Amino acid sequence: MRPLDITGLAPSFAASVGLVALQRQRSLGVLPDTLFRLMMERDALLTSTYVPASYADPVLMSGAFADGVITLRVGLRCCVLRTRDVLRTVTPDLWVEPETAVSLKGGYWVAERDVIDALLRLSVNVVDMDIELCGRRWWPQHEFAEELGLLNERTVAGKDGTFTRAVLSRPQAPSIGVMSIGDDIQQEPEHGPLHRALIAVDGEGWRPQVTLREAIMHGLALAHPRSCEQV
Repeated sequence: MRPLDITGLAPSFAASVGLVALQRQRSLGVLPDTLFRLMMERDALLTSTYVPASYADPVLMSGAFADGVITLRVGLRCCVLRTRDVLRTVTPDLWVEPETAVSLKGGYWVAERDVIDALLRLSVNVVDMDIELCGRRWWPQHEFAEELGLLNERTVAGKDGTFTRAVLSRPQAPSIGVMSIGDDIQQEPEHGPLHRALIAVDGEGWRPQVTLREAIMHGLALAHPRSCEQV
């Protein structure tokens, strides 16, 4: 399997991708000292397993800046991923944090970790494609606010030691309702190209694994690390 050249990605996101790649025993090309140190700061034990790989034609990854566009290149082949509605779960200074997302009218939210997963899977077999990448379901603002409110309440209760039966008895599953055609929903993205590309790689297709509640929880932990450490 070709090694990954992640040096063209936004540095903080490159560190996130690099660490997940090492977890999956994917080879990485030569890393700049600054990027290696950034990975060491996040997970020294995992980063210590890194051994630079040399290959004449690695998978070149680039992008993940303000426009959210990520490209994979091998030789003349180029796969373009246009990400949207990505919730921050791993990288501290990239993508959308929960407190910002709740102010928006809604989104096809997807966890950053699922974006990295798709990126690594697509790197196994890079083909010429232009793909939109986001979550499968539209989450209106009020449903997102319910999930954020629940997690904020539990975080504060845990920090202050004020857990009560009422706090823990809140619904364990989000209150998802049927939305009519007239509701304010953005046009549904075309998931077909991404789904088929991933099926061609491993037969699994596009099936995000991180729930919205988990994504918000990780986003809150990144935004308020000291508060979460005290819980």
